[in-house]
Amino acid sequence: MRAEIVAALASLSDVEYQRTHWLNPKSPDSLDQCVHALYDDAAVLPNPEASVGATVREVEVEALRQVDRVFGPLIDELGDVADEVYLADRRWPAIAASAEFALRIMNADRIAGRKLYRLPVVHRIKRLVSRAWTRGAGVE
Repeated sequence: MRAEIVAALASLSDVEYQRTHWLNPKSPDSLDQCVHALYDDAAVLPNPEASVGATVREVEVEALRQVDRVFGPLIDELGDVADEVYLADRRWPAIAASAEFALRIMNADRIAGRKLYRLPVVHRIKRLVSRAWTRGAGVE
């Protein structure tokens, strides 16, 4: 479940990725998937404290709270609209920045001297998914 949280934050923090994938109707990735990963599946937002010990660490709570502080009200206000509407909102850069900060905090955690989820690994996974999607859609 932690990997899904990290992947959702990586997608939320990368505006170029969003434009390439979320705005393409043939892409399997969307903002909706990020919302479900953070608010429904992992249920890390809006209350990250409840996930401490299971999927997040105490040190990550405040960064995740900040994501909800900027993202939650936008979800409440806009609801189920096209991804384009979210990306065009003047508050979107703050959401991307808060997601990037939370992602960095989650990636900075070390166990036995090893980084758990390195940002380059997340981006490499996203590139592989992108290539697989592109090949599957007949685009080269």
